Amino acid sequence: MFRWGNLIILAILLMIILMSYFIKYPEFVPAQIVVTSQNPPEKIQARTDSKIEKIFIQDNQAVKKGDVLMVLQSTANYNDVLALQKIMEANTNQQLASFPLNQVSEFKLGELQSDYNNFAKALQDENIFTTLKPYDPENLASEQTIASYKSRITSLKQQRSLELAQFDLLKKNYQRSLQLFTQKVISIAEFENEKIKYLQAQQSLQNIKISLSQTQEAIANLNKTKKYLLYSELHN
Repeated sequence: MFRWGNLIILAILLMIILMSYFIKYPEFVPAQIVVTSQNPPEKIQARTDSKIEKIFIQDNQAVKKGDVLMVLQSTANYNDVLALQKIMEANTNQQLASFPLNQVSEFKLGELQSDYNNFAKALQDENIFTTLKPYDPENLASEQTIASYKSRITSLKQQRSLELAQFDLLKKNYQRSLQLFTQKVISIAEFENEKIKYLQAQQSLQNIKISLSQTQEAIANLNKTKKYLLYSELHN
């Protein structure tokens, strides 16, 4: 008599053997881990969103505090900014009288231009105070100082022409980006990047205009002082 029980058991065993052939238990289980150290690396984050213009270091290179790692794209010329940094580091308080104002006036400093203009004006005022002896009124309106101001005006006008040309180009790029963004051709990040560059160029141009106005006002004040001193001498 045929035994169905044995047949069922045999079928189950064969099924288990067949399943064990196709279904395998993994010997390696993939997983994510975080490798750290006692002093984990610091995360460096830029203060502004912009494209990277130049990288000064290599991968896995050791750096120290104060090293320049990279330059982000801006309206400033990074070579001019680095040159200004070297000049500032090389000049102590005792050497500021020989600070190369005419040389630096040709630098493109972008958003730093406003701060530098304030520094340059303060330095020129200090040079006047030191050289012309403000307690000696007849020496206050020195022709040498006026000539220095006029030289600075010439440099600022040249810089204004360059900044104006760059501003016109960035304005056109911004208008094109606005159209492309409206048509959903470019992303909002690309559009905002062009807008930031346009606004920075506008601010840089405005800073130069302010510096020109301040320098022209300084010359006018010196000329008024000369006239006043001349009038005083004629009536004394």
